Amino acid sequence: MGGSSIGENRRDELGGRPCGRLAASVPYGHRMAALAFFLSFTSGALYLYSRGIFVRDQIVDFEASRTEISLAFAAVQVVGFMFAPILGHLLDRYPIRNVMTVGAAWLGCGFFVMSTAASVREFALMSVAFIGLGSSTIGASANSKLMVNWFDRHRGMALSVSIMGYSIAGMAMAPVAVYLLDTLGWRGAYVLFGAICLLVVAPVVALTVRQRPSAPAGQSADTPAAGRVPDSRVMYRTFAKSAPFWGAVIAFGLMTGVQAGLNLHLFLHYTELGLDEYAAASILTVSAAFGLACKPLFGALIDRCGARTAILTMMACCSTALLGFALASSHALLFVAGAWYGLAFAGLMPLQAEYLSRLFGERAFGRAFGSLRLCSFPLAVACTPLIGHVYDRSGSYVPAFYILLALFLGITAIAWLSIPTSRRDALRSRQ
Repeated sequence: MGGSSIGENRRDELGGRPCGRLAASVPYGHRMAALAFFLSFTSGALYLYSRGIFVRDQIVDFEASRTEISLAFAAVQVVGFMFAPILGHLLDRYPIRNVMTVGAAWLGCGFFVMSTAASVREFALMSVAFIGLGSSTIGASANSKLMVNWFDRHRGMALSVSIMGYSIAGMAMAPVAVYLLDTLGWRGAYVLFGAICLLVVAPVVALTVRQRPSAPAGQSADTPAAGRVPDSRVMYRTFAKSAPFWGAVIAFGLMTGVQAGLNLHLFLHYTELGLDEYAAASILTVSAAFGLACKPLFGALIDRCGARTAILTMMACCSTALLGFALASSHALLFVAGAWYGLAFAGLMPLQAEYLSRLFGERAFGRAFGSLRLCSFPLAVACTPLIGHVYDRSGSYVPAFYILLALFLGITAIAWLSIPTSRRDALRSRQ
């Protein structure tokens, strides 16, 4: 099959090369999107949407304050952000399948090790070593790179669909995590998670992932094309000089931090207001359901109106959600605030991927995504311990919601001024 660029292989975007009867009826691009969906679900279920439930018993077992346990999870974020440029380089230079398979196995081993933690310090060190390094290899960074390789014209929609797994995980995992906590305990649940990673995720990735739709004659489709990856030093200088890149760092850094902090603390906030565990979990499920329903809408918004409009829309929704959490106290109003929260963050991951792929191109996407995560980590990491610290000092999460709301209002103005208004402006900004 001649030609290797994505633009020259639109028939392969949805088709790829057939592999048996199933591939003849299901285009391989769709199979890659389904795999990314599965990996997003797994990553979300095993860590992102279980930690906020398990933290209840971890605080008791480790005799830790909310600030201390928040710092443990924030340390995982720090390592994840620091590792992001390295992961981006690996994804640009080496087969995605190899990176994902090793990462899934490492993550599985980590859950087994973390189940033995005896103190919050041990738990933090184990989480940093295994979750901090392993979760990104089957999460948003790797999945986004895979979708950028396979899709062009409908990239925004493909990214949104692939990331829907996180929302499904959020819908399913809140009540499941409560059940696991009550039956197996968080340690037993971690053993189960480790087995899933080693016995299911790693083999599926190893047998299924393909690098891109097609490759030049004589080259494996599982190997990055030689001579097509721009020099790293040139690309990093380009990132450093790009005002749109730094606008994205500030906007996405705050949004990522707020999402991580709320995912950890909202369950505790709901129970502090008098809701029982399953009622609190039901609000988390509603948030995830609205996030799932709105992901295609954000994908269409990205494709039709551009990243700038989508980013500003999302930041307005985030501000509204924070105000809702600060004001709501009844079960019904918390449901409304939770639904708005799901809407607010529905397009965060696909929006980052779409924006960077248009700004810097597919060949440098891995390093651009990694650099964004590295540069945004001070904002992204600070939010989780900030929320915990404000609670420890005031006995309430409401002041933290107002602080984050004020930050959002200020950063929205920065995003308005620095983010390109169109794809043409984005292309001009990187020349």
